[in-house]
Amino acid sequence: MDRLEERYLVARLIAKEIAGSLQEDEQQQLEEWKAASARNRREHERVARRLKQEIGAREEVDAEREWRDFKRKTRARRLTRGWRRAAAAAVLAGAMATGMYYYFSREEGSRLAGMPGEEIAKRHVATLVLGNGQQVEISDSSSGVLFAAGGGRVVARDNRLLYEGEESLPAESHAVIVPRGGEYELMLSDGTRVWLNSGSRITFPVHFDGATRTVEMQGEACFEVAAREGQPFMVRTGEVTLRVLGTLFNVEAYPGEPVIATLVNGSLQLSAGTREQLLRPGQQASVSDGEVRVAEVRAEEAVEWTRGFFTFTEAPLETIMRRLARWYDVEVAYNDPLAAGARFTVEIKRYDNIASVLSKIEKTGRVRFSIEGNRVLVEE
Repeated sequence: MDRLEERYLVARLIAKEIAGSLQEDEQQQLEEWKAASARNRREHERVARRLKQEIGAREEVDAEREWRDFKRKTRARRLTRGWRRAAAAAVLAGAMATGMYYYFSREEGSRLAGMPGEEIAKRHVATLVLGNGQQVEISDSSSGVLFAAGGGRVVARDNRLLYEGEESLPAESHAVIVPRGGEYELMLSDGTRVWLNSGSRITFPVHFDGATRTVEMQGEACFEVAAREGQPFMVRTGEVTLRVLGTLFNVEAYPGEPVIATLVNGSLQLSAGTREQLLRPGQQASVSDGEVRVAEVRAEEAVEWTRGFFTFTEAPLETIMRRLARWYDVEVAYNDPLAAGARFTVEIKRYDNIASVLSKIEKTGRVRFSIEGNRVLVEE
């Protein structure tokens, strides 16, 4: 059973649950699915809530096909109000399964096939800026020593930048810049791993000698911080400072957008002006105009991009397209501003070409796309 089919069947069970028509074996199946993970339990709550809202607004939904299934199974002779609600729930569950819970698989024959964007592929590219301003370009083919001094060296290996014998390198700051459409991984001298997303920059000391390990960044980066007693790790971006001892977290800090910090595990102290906020695992802080908002989220989704996926839960299309625009280095325009607010829950393979990605989103039947050169037009 593929993921789409699983989501559809689960949504149908939830629909029957709220309509009061679950059989004993179906109830057991649903309970086992909920018990499998906290993520499933949260998904159950969200789907049930959404279905109740939709059924109330669409009581008279056309349920002919679903009713035939119910009638065949129950041998009922007339459509009572309760059964009509059950059928309506099943129809809506199917729509949600294909619209909200569409975990796409690659399909051939796309309307967008052959359009610009087909050539987009995985790109590990970056620029290393040394202390004297010298720039070293890095690509997928880069391997070996990029810079050496005093017995220390900076090495590119397996699409990752490593500092070896850093205590022998000059006490200076380096920077790594990743362009739009690229990504790169960096291992700092203390063992901290940093994944840099497209359109990002990080500046850091070659070796950490002070009371703190402080780096500065903009764009998006995922940090897996190496614990070091008595020397906390600090991330600065604009007016926001994040203080950690050992943790996994993601930071989005693109110019003109809110700073968003998501904690997967460990502890994270956020400072913005006079405001301080301690984040727990599973929390996300959004900082805009000096105001800090904290929400409970699926924190793992924030770092899925480091594993080759974009994952969105009930996210506005505008948010989805903004991330795709940076990754594929394209411009996005809307022929109807209302389309930007349509919400989707989707998981997208990060290394598919953009034409394939857009065609999969189109299959929800809610939006259409056209590609003109480096421009993507979103149509209602």
